[in-house]
Amino acid sequence: MAKLKSKTTTIILSFFLGGLGIHRFYLGQTLIGIIYLIFSWTFIPIIISLIDFFVFLFMSESKFDSKYNSSVEEKEELKCADCGIKLSFSNTPVFGNGKLSTGGQVCLDCFKKRTKEKNNISAEKLKSRQNELKAKMNDIKQNVSKLDVDKQKASNDKLTRTSSTTNNDVEKKNITVASLIKSVKTIDDVKAFEKESERLMDKFVDSSYGNTRLEKLSDIYQEAFDEACGLIFYYQFVPRISLDTSKEILDYAYEVIPVKDYEAKRKVIGGTEYEWEVIKADDLYNDKLDNVITKRPFYWKTLLSFRQIVDSKESFSKKKEAINLLVKSDKSFFDEFFQRDSFESAGDQWLKQIIKSFGVPLADKLYDLGYDTPEKIKDIDLNEVKIINGFGSQKIAQLETSIRKIEKALLNDT
Repeated sequence: MAKLKSKTTTIILSFFLGGLGIHRFYLGQTLIGIIYLIFSWTFIPIIISLIDFFVFLFMSESKFDSKYNSSVEEKEELKCADCGIKLSFSNTPVFGNGKLSTGGQVCLDCFKKRTKEKNNISAEKLKSRQNELKAKMNDIKQNVSKLDVDKQKASNDKLTRTSSTTNNDVEKKNITVASLIKSVKTIDDVKAFEKESERLMDKFVDSSYGNTRLEKLSDIYQEAFDEACGLIFYYQFVPRISLDTSKEILDYAYEVIPVKDYEAKRKVIGGTEYEWEVIKADDLYNDKLDNVITKRPFYWKTLLSFRQIVDSKESFSKKKEAINLLVKSDKSFFDEFFQRDSFESAGDQWLKQIIKSFGVPLADKLYDLGYDTPEKIKDIDLNEVKIINGFGSQKIAQLETSIRKIEKALLNDT
């Protein structure tokens, strides 16, 4: 195993000998170190080495070790603490999201699943309000025994004369919870159940609690309201977005579908269960649909432009140049999808991931040596590679397999 690099040594070398690039040679970045030496007669390497000094000074030990003390084959394979899938550049939450207090981390899908469980605040408030109403009804019922018998009888006689029509209408309609739920079309229909339950309860109180039919009917409307609050009104397609997300998925992303159209639309769009968010009646009880749905991220237009560049027929070199120009116009896009603490441009980071996706061994080393596009990897001279440190027979065999994958992909693109 290669000797581990020391962060302290790197800091000292970058401060005292940084103008000669000694710290870069120490880290194994020979090509960069040579560039430092070539321009050592200028002040440019000294200025850059001072920047390096502060970068290494404030870099955490774990970050330093993961970047400079692990080869491609020695890096620990990080897995999601929930589902166990391998964590990668494209499926790991950004800004520290997904990291657990136990030291583990979850993938984007599991992070989304965890956060989704916290979104039941409105339902809990609604349930609390219903419980308060039921408690009030129970308190009222307990006071029935304290009423004057004569007053109760007089009220019952009055109710017989004034509410007979209401009772007859109710009996004719044969109202049930199922029939009420079936009639729901809008959120106003759901709210009407609660209002009607309260109105009937008021009438029951006015009757001095003598007309039990009004009480039962109030309970029916209340139960219908409780069930209706759980009805799904809309579905919204909110897929997991990364730089690899296809244009077809992006075209449908964040679309809101009425529940009656969901089944047909799901067959066309696809997506996992967690990528289809439900919008229920209780979500819309105190808010408008536009305030409830998930909004497109602020970098959305830049992401669409990025996808157009990637899907174009231009060479990878021209795509890299176009990506660099695009990202410069939207810092939020760079912060969302690229490593902010890297000295590499967005185009270089993207190209490295493309090369690594083909399984190219020691991709970082080859990239630094000038094999920085899939086309160049395809045309690589294996005899030249064999003399590069680290390329034994096994790595050469892996490289040959990667070249065949690249040739096939480039052929399909044409």
